[in-house]
Amino acid sequence: MFTTLDFWIQMLTAVIGTLGFSLIFRVKLKHLPFVAIGGLLTYFVYYSLEQIGWNLFLISFLGAVAGAIYSEFAARFRRAPVIVFVLPSMVPIIPGGALYRTMDALINERYDSLFNNLGGTVSIGLGMAGGIVAVSVLAAVIVGITEQLKEKKKAS
Repeated sequence: MFTTLDFWIQMLTAVIGTLGFSLIFRVKLKHLPFVAIGGLLTYFVYYSLEQIGWNLFLISFLGAVAGAIYSEFAARFRRAPVIVFVLPSMVPIIPGGALYRTMDALINERYDSLFNNLGGTVSIGLGMAGGIVAVSVLAAVIVGITEQLKEKKKAS
């Protein structure tokens, strides 16, 4: 599964796509290697779970969770906002093809195809959003608890 040419081409294009959007988002050059790793990690998890045959929502959710967790650590390590890493890291799993097929079916009035494609597009989008939100909330809770413990330690 991980030794095919197709696998390596997809990983390479995930990195190139991530870097391309990072430049559009004006990510500082010093952060680009870390952003590229985030995009690669996100797509690697997505691709791996897709090959196993899991459903679109779950693979999108777990891919986004992997990218968001990495982004939280990268942001603290690089002392930059999390959004600098999380947004570009999600680019490889954006459902562009699924969205195109959905809109094509709508415009050409192929309603049976429309609803099949729409379900996949929505599943991917909701999975991505859910993964990012879940990690962000968990990170905020952990940071809040850590800060409270530090304040209690200072007060003692």
